[in-house]
Amino acid sequence: MKPLLFHPRDVLFFRDAKPLGGSSAGDGARWPLPSVLHSAILSAFHERWPDGVDSESQHHRRDGENAASFRFGGLRTLGPFPACWEKGGRWTICVPTPADLTAHGRLLPVEGSGGWDGNLPEPLRYAVANSAPPSKETLGSWIALDQLARYLRDSDVEPETIETDTLYASEARPGVGIDPETHANREHIFYQAEYLRLRENVAVAAWIDALARRHRAESATDLLAEWLRGEEANGVILGGQGGLAWTDERPLPPSPLDIPLPDTFPGGRVKWVLLTPALFNAGWRPGWANADGNVQLRAQRPPRKAGESRQDWRDRVSQAPAVRADLVAAAIPKPVPVSGWKLDAAGDRAGGGPKATRLLVPAGAVYYFQCPDADSARALAFQLHARVRSDLLGEQGFGFGVCGAWNFLNLSH
Repeated sequence: MKPLLFHPRDVLFFRDAKPLGGSSAGDGARWPLPSVLHSAILSAFHERWPDGVDSESQHHRRDGENAASFRFGGLRTLGPFPACWEKGGRWTICVPTPADLTAHGRLLPVEGSGGWDGNLPEPLRYAVANSAPPSKETLGSWIALDQLARYLRDSDVEPETIETDTLYASEARPGVGIDPETHANREHIFYQAEYLRLRENVAVAAWIDALARRHRAESATDLLAEWLRGEEANGVILGGQGGLAWTDERPLPPSPLDIPLPDTFPGGRVKWVLLTPALFNAGWRPGWANADGNVQLRAQRPPRKAGESRQDWRDRVSQAPAVRADLVAAAIPKPVPVSGWKLDAAGDRAGGGPKATRLLVPAGAVYYFQCPDADSARALAFQLHARVRSDLLGEQGFGFGVCGAWNFLNLSH
């Protein structure tokens, strides 16, 4: 995947589904979701190639009055993440702080938790807790990649975190309602909106892959490289209200894709830390873990043979042996509700309608797995580490996580 930096010209607007009106300012200054980045690049591609590209198969679907286009289906994005320009002359990538890090040690699955486990949702076996006394002290919401790598590698290291205020600020501005027909101000309609302003020497980092390939063709066209060579790549609309960001191809430091995997997993214990939000069909539980906690990921994913149909290949993958692992504990912050507005729904020319509200598992969530042996633990970590494992919207970068080891916390004494 190719790294890119985006430098906003001014403030950016990433609103949620909360209404804007009166004293409610919504939540437009939150860090953007992966879907915002994916949509920005997809929109830029459609503007550059409104009729598609010759090197890509054109897929269309029509169901009654509904029509859909699957152009640029090879677009894959990872991010966005804050990038800080350090005095040493390099960019430092920041990711959300893992939920099991606290100001006084780490949260761990509790061994011998007594009656606590009876209140846990299935299939969890262990509560996650800390032996330190209660405290109101909190950590920063972000952590640099080098600190994250230390955290994954050594359970005794207390990594440094970064406060949100050092990366970006929230600005509230008033606005007035606009009549869509006359484009004039609507009387007595006022609102407040929050905007995100990046600090000096902070940019938006992302990793993008966009290949266009015809059906069963051996060669592919790198659309991102072609797009970057055009004048259109100078500016990208990022978020709402026409927020413009300039692209930058300067080299970035190691990405989340390059975080090293720990060498060992004592006791067959593997934890998976989400660096981007995830959307699972079963709510907080990944769809690739059964209701009893058994992991259904395949230990080996056989490659697709030349000329093999997608269905035949999927059948072979489903017959491969699964990883031997169970989901036994989880540390998950509050879910992130997301919604939006679908423009021109069903082609009704009436302005569309609201999208269904979804609950995302937030970045920083930690899942704990127990494997029967070291080989199974390594196989599970290989399938989870630096990969996208969201049930939905994986091409947009949802559900990207990394792996580390974990130990039990014994509170029986």
